[in-house]
Amino acid sequence: MTSNNNMLTHDELSILCWELAKLNKSGIPWIDSAELLLETTNSKRIYLVLEAMRTKMPLGLSLTQVLEETGQFPSYLVQMIKIGEISGRLDQVLEALSSYYKREAALTVTIKNAITYPCVMAALISIIFLVLVIKVLPVFSQVFSLMGTAVPSVLISLMRPDSAGRYILIGFAVLLLAGSMIAFALFHSQQGVKLFSRGPVAACVGRARFSSSMALMLSSGLPLDAAMERTGELLSDSPLANAFAICQKNMSDGMSFPKAVSEAGIFTGLEAGMLTMGFRTGNSDAVMNELAERNQEEADAQLNRVLSRFEYALVMILCGSVGLILLSIMLPLLRMLSSIGG
Repeated sequence: MTSNNNMLTHDELSILCWELAKLNKSGIPWIDSAELLLETTNSKRIYLVLEAMRTKMPLGLSLTQVLEETGQFPSYLVQMIKIGEISGRLDQVLEALSSYYKREAALTVTIKNAITYPCVMAALISIIFLVLVIKVLPVFSQVFSLMGTAVPSVLISLMRPDSAGRYILIGFAVLLLAGSMIAFALFHSQQGVKLFSRGPVAACVGRARFSSSMALMLSSGLPLDAAMERTGELLSDSPLANAFAICQKNMSDGMSFPKAVSEAGIFTGLEAGMLTMGFRTGNSDAVMNELAERNQEEADAQLNRVLSRFEYALVMILCGSVGLILLSIMLPLLRMLSSIGG
């Protein structure tokens, strides 16, 4: 098996599924499709997959078996392609998978971009504090000493080697810098994205993934019970796990899917009404796709709101702390200069 480092990214999965769907729909054999894509791909990981298709499928292996042997695909994708091969709806499954991983890639990019600015702000604040304490304050201390003026108490507390205030400020700056660097590295990894999806926007993210997964499986011709069971595997570590279990229990008791979802609190209000309408009119996969897009947009909006508050707090800390320190130094300095001028 290939190491996790060689697993295809969400973007690569989305593009590869889209290309395979279009080629298969055109009636081009898988071996010829692989050879055609080998001429145009620039991704080493995708190249290895296509090479495996080109060399192993003539030996009688199915697309599912080839993808599973490469070890570069999530088990969820492999299982869905297997369902598509069995049901004869592989084109639809590949297109649905392309849309699903496109949403996952968009969510990942949103989280990475949103966390970058606060991390940079936190790092800048910590650097400013360190420069202020280590480089700037000693200069002011020397100025006061040369002028024969009493050094302000705030400056003394920050300049004395054994001062608690100095250690606290330096410690705060170092911790803030380290924390921003760790957060930046963490949330630019897949593990960090998964961890963040359990945070303040977890419910919206969970609903978006629930809708997207159900849309994918329903459009693939999978029965509702089987679709619910496979979706439950995706939501096992989500805050919606308990609600999903309640939904499954309601369905086992004979409740319809839209009502079970509403009773479990997964969708409420207008979204629950949309779901009911979609199932009554036979457009279940379309309405699930629409709900997935709406919840992803809501997750993006909530994410931006949460991080905006954090950004404002950082700016206030920076302005307030630096302003207080500089005022405590500049006011006595101005009084000294005015007395000299008088």
